[in-house]
Amino acid sequence: MFIDLKKPISTYLEACEAALLLAKRPMSSKELAGFIETDVDFEVGGLTPWKTINARLSAEILENSLKSTFVRVDSGKFAIRKWPDAVEYVVAKRKINPINELIAVVPTDGFLEQLVKRPNSKFFDVDYVELFKNSQPMPRVDAEETDKFVQLIPLFFVHSEEGYLTYKRTKRLPEKRLHGTRSINFGGHLQVEDFPSLFANDPDVVQESLQRELREELKFEPDEKTVRFFGAIHDRANMFGRQHIGLVFEVISGSTVDVDTNEPGFLTSIEFASKQQIFEEKDQFDDWTFLVLDEHKINV
Repeated sequence: MFIDLKKPISTYLEACEAALLLAKRPMSSKELAGFIETDVDFEVGGLTPWKTINARLSAEILENSLKSTFVRVDSGKFAIRKWPDAVEYVVAKRKINPINELIAVVPTDGFLEQLVKRPNSKFFDVDYVELFKNSQPMPRVDAEETDKFVQLIPLFFVHSEEGYLTYKRTKRLPEKRLHGTRSINFGGHLQVEDFPSLFANDPDVVQESLQRELREELKFEPDEKTVRFFGAIHDRANMFGRQHIGLVFEVISGSTVDVDTNEPGFLTSIEFASKQQIFEEKDQFDDWTFLVLDEHKINV
């Protein structure tokens, strides 16, 4: 049911609905922010309100599905679902990684010697290109049962003047222990069939494969960002830590760049948050988020 445009508007979603009804056409989040500012009695805050609008609309559509007031009709464009010509834009479905997928691992023997512990830090320095060159395929179901091999997990954290890009994991992700958690680290296991070039001897080929991993999860418009290797996470104190190495990459994005998920069914509530906001909601975030934030504080 459409809102009553004569009544006060109190939320971003109501403001977006009002803007679409008044404009009578689909709009991008940037167009919505501009239209609301000039034609709707609602104050949009922040330096980049269109990013907040995009996050709220995406979350509302994901949560309510066909019952949502809104519908995405093109990449980055929204409309009123009940409009007769509103055809939903369908994003290509992501293939869920099966438990028997072949993932990239390295033997524990010889691996530990490659790690260089940073002083007063939980991070390590490592030649990640060399790790990929020495990696081998292994069924994930087998890798999860042993600590004689270490699983390679490339992770990307994005930050700009607005803070750190955060997201919430949905129940469609295969790892149940992570359902509903928030994080600043994008990425995950590497399927060998998708990344055969990771076993090449050319560092540029390895770098391009990792960039492709980032592009599969996030889109940057315009594509203006800087990516650098940040360090490695490896904790020998527990089985999970011994089985994995997080290869962390820092992504610096300009404040005028729009960043959004390419996997709306798996990652939702994409929005920037300050370090203070993240720590205030600490119980919602995974442990590796705070390892990265603590190390970033050291390095900036």
